[in-house]
Amino acid sequence: MTNKKLSHTPGPWDWYWKVRRDDGVIEADCGVVASPYNDMRNIRSICRAPRYETKEQWEANARLISAAPKLLFILENIVFSQDTKIYLQEGKQIIAEATGNTNKRK
Repeated sequence: MTNKKLSHTPGPWDWYWKVRRDDGVIEADCGVVASPYNDMRNIRSICRAPRYETKEQWEANARLISAAPKLLFILENIVFSQDTKIYLQEGKQIIAEATGNTNKRK
């Protein structure tokens, strides 16, 4: 699994929400970005949020989008690995991250 070439932008992916003030107009600036291989000098935009969504809706969407590479990695390893148990705890942590529910049962 580790030698597979990625077709998507490598991660980690993360989300942000900022409020910008331009000429007295308040506008939300929000999106999902990638810093391939943790190189903070090489940040790439994955997507931006529509203005009409609330911050709460957008945060839920952004958490899910930013967790996508990790979820894919875990799913591939569970499906194709001989020892799936080693990935189950990590999978639970990623699900909690994607849903924003860090108090999920372990």
